Amino acid sequence: MQPRQKQSDVLSRVFALDAGAAAQWLSLAVELWRATRPDLLCALVRHCWAWTAGANGIGCGPDEEPGDLSFEWNDAYFTAALAAAVSIGDGGIEEYVLKPLAQLPEEPLFDAMEAVLHALDPLWLDGKVVSDSTAVSIRETLAQQLVATQRWRRSASKCSSGIELHVAGAVAAMFMGQHNIGRGPCCYVHPLGAARTALLLSLLTPLTEQASGSMFVAFAFLSLLEVEPHADRLKFMARAVVAWWQMQGANAEFWIEYGVGERVCNWVGKAVLDAPVSPAVLDGAELKAIVDILAQCGTPLARALEERLAAHGACWCRDRFVVVTGWRGADEAGQIQAV
Repeated sequence: MQPRQKQSDVLSRVFALDAGAAAQWLSLAVELWRATRPDLLCALVRHCWAWTAGANGIGCGPDEEPGDLSFEWNDAYFTAALAAAVSIGDGGIEEYVLKPLAQLPEEPLFDAMEAVLHALDPLWLDGKVVSDSTAVSIRETLAQQLVATQRWRRSASKCSSGIELHVAGAVAAMFMGQHNIGRGPCCYVHPLGAARTALLLSLLTPLTEQASGSMFVAFAFLSLLEVEPHADRLKFMARAVVAWWQMQGANAEFWIEYGVGERVCNWVGKAVLDAPVSPAVLDGAELKAIVDILAQCGTPLARALEERLAAHGACWCRDRFVVVTGWRGADEAGQIQAV
């Protein structure tokens, strides 16, 4: 009798998902485990990082480029990473979000930054899951990473009405907005949450000043301030307007054709004229600087704004202003300085 041959070992099965399908599963895991099993969510995020790093080009040689597998995946992964980080406290922010972001090449960094910020803001403003200090700290770190990139420096170094697509999404998100292709950035903050965004203006105003030649950054800044015009934000608007004037001069395309001057006029009207303000605000250096620049750049509504301000008790007039060469901009404390 012939001995029975030993059965060959059964081949192990290998399961594979494409990046898009895997992203959907990861998003589902966030919804299921965020509150009930944060330990499983953290373990899943740690497990997925090795593939995420490779797909984003971490470790690639100088002549290698990552593929496009990470595009849809990054949105899901970094949203999950933030959810995992928040579930275990501030220590998780560094481990799951900030350190991985710091390793990314520029292009995937912009996309991942956009995903993190879009996931962060609802947790902060709506869900109150993230504290004010944590939300501000995360944005400060991401802003440092943003301004260190070559593409940001290129956008900030010259006057331009356009911006690279990947940079646009990250910049819009930094200013709490969504990038709508063809329409520019649009702030997504609800008026009920606008008061807390004041915590970010000391961070976002210097970015606006640094990139004062960028039409896109100007629109992002204006879109955020327009959610809730208020006189206590006048100093931030004045710093931006002075920076735009110093970079743009009387550029009609910027102030008139693209409507920056009109938007500033309307904002001042709502912040100062449609609400009770003190005489100190009406006669302050910030308001004078804004209206003077609007008049000098030829904004059609500037004269009407001057007349309305005079009717409300502003004790100055156009010919008493210091010419723009006499304005030094803002000092280290953010105050407008006059010669």
